Amino acid sequence: MLKNLADMSFGNCLRSTRTQSQEHLSSTSDREREGHTYEELMAGHVPCPTCKGSGRIPKEDEEKLVALIPYGDDRLKPRRTLMWVGLAVLCCAAISALLVFFLIPRQVQLESNSPRISPTHVYVNETENIVKLTLENEYNISNGNFVKVHATNATMVAMYSTKRIAEVRDVKSYRIPMRSSTKIIIPMNITIQNRDVAFFCGTMGHVLFITFTTTLDTSYLNHIEQVTLTTYQIVDCAPLPLTTTTTTTSSSSSITTPVPSAEEVNSLV
Repeated sequence: MLKNLADMSFGNCLRSTRTQSQEHLSSTSDREREGHTYEELMAGHVPCPTCKGSGRIPKEDEEKLVALIPYGDDRLKPRRTLMWVGLAVLCCAAISALLVFFLIPRQVQLESNSPRISPTHVYVNETENIVKLTLENEYNISNGNFVKVHATNATMVAMYSTKRIAEVRDVKSYRIPMRSSTKIIIPMNITIQNRDVAFFCGTMGHVLFITFTTTLDTSYLNHIEQVTLTTYQIVDCAPLPLTTTTTTTSSSSSITTPVPSAEEVNSLV
């Protein structure tokens, strides 16, 4: 009986001692964990990323960290460098060629097929040796650029032989769309005081050879230039014939009969 009581008391002492030891270890580990947590969250410091969580660095030095990559890392080896450099060069060359092709200034041309001009009004006075003509001259402005062109100050000078007989300036502004042409008409009044010219135009119904020099100011892409065109054209200077209109009631039609000139009458006589 005494032996059993002794064994029971010894077992209780062992269990009590083991329980106290476990409680002591548990409280010690809790204190250690609480202390570690306190160090990680310590104000002014952050965990060191390379110390496996066992160190800390000041927060102001966090932005100064430098990542070291091993020399043999694949990220340091270039891949298809020649191909990418070649593609970049080709792209730059293509873009440059396109810019040059589209933006390089091209000449704006002033063109005319030098047509024979029939004045809208002719006045001939052989007594005073004066010939007055009212006419219009047509030109084409061709724009070969890929941008609009502004044309202004069209000036036309007429010369007979070596003498300037008229000059006119058109103050209109013209806009020529890209890769197209626009027709312009410049009116002019010409007065010639010459006995031979009055005789040719009044008696013989002659024509005159007049030189027209036309200049035009153009602007595009901050580029300003002046184009000039000189044409030699035939101008009719014979007086315009008068016409009379006779209306017949039976046929309800109009018949236009020209009035014969004095020269025709003399030839018939």
